[in-house]
Amino acid sequence: MVKVNYLVPILGWLLATTGASPTTTVTPLVFKGPTQSNRTALSANGVPTFSAYANVNAAGHQTNFNSLSASGFRMISLSAYGQPPNHLYAAVWVQRSGPGYFAIHEASGSTFQAFFDAHAPNGFVSTFVTATGPPGAAIFAGVMEQNGVTNWFQLCDLTTDGYISQLNSAFANGYILKSFTEYGSTSERLFCGIWYHNDQNAPSTNFVDESYANYQLTFNNQITNPGFRPGYLSVSEDHLITSEFVNTNVGSWVARHGMTSSDLQTEFNNQLAAGLFPILMQGGGTGANINFAAVFAQKDIPI
Repeated sequence: MVKVNYLVPILGWLLATTGASPTTTVTPLVFKGPTQSNRTALSANGVPTFSAYANVNAAGHQTNFNSLSASGFRMISLSAYGQPPNHLYAAVWVQRSGPGYFAIHEASGSTFQAFFDAHAPNGFVSTFVTATGPPGAAIFAGVMEQNGVTNWFQLCDLTTDGYISQLNSAFANGYILKSFTEYGSTSERLFCGIWYHNDQNAPSTNFVDESYANYQLTFNNQITNPGFRPGYLSVSEDHLITSEFVNTNVGSWVARHGMTSSDLQTEFNNQLAAGLFPILMQGGGTGANINFAAVFAQKDIPI
């Protein structure tokens, strides 16, 4: 069963559209794993060869896509954030083989839908989705893989109430969130989510639009459950966090939120030294108001 509303893919190439020129400038961040002096120690810790970046524009994301995909890397995290035309991208790539995939960025809602309609019938399944921008003019990006999943669905342009209702309905019918994103405006918040059938009956909990302080309380409470950790996060333009906590084993892990670009760089350096790498990196805000939430771990594929 595949239920769809706004869904899209790409296979070793990336489709980008053009738009207005940005009016603010933010320094890109580049995080490299493959050439670090502790590469041997990282490998021993189970950390794959990886590359990550944040605060890059659409052209920079396209350049990275071309280079990294040609070198056998694939995305495990993608975030679009900031108000267009000043929106930016953050992504994490790992070097490993895997199923064919499609990806897209800089897509309008209609382009995102058309791209899905062209490829979903060929067995490509959404793995993650991200969007930013106002209602009716949001920018979408995402990745789909030919991963063999057959029981799944994706819904976009959900209101807050609609998203919460869908969370409850999906849970009741045996589905678990794979990826989600918040976009829109403070007066009209919108959500897009990807649900897979929860064949393993994996436990999870979901929380919507919490302030940093309230999210910290949620975090403190959730991790008292044995094995629970943040599995996925979304940061809104005005820095509210929507989260999913899951009980999966990725080895040692550390989660941070409310980070500036400088904080993210410092945290990356600290966690790399500790043998961890970013498995999830999500941004929210525009220009000097950009904040990040991230999860660092030994592994991105649960064991």
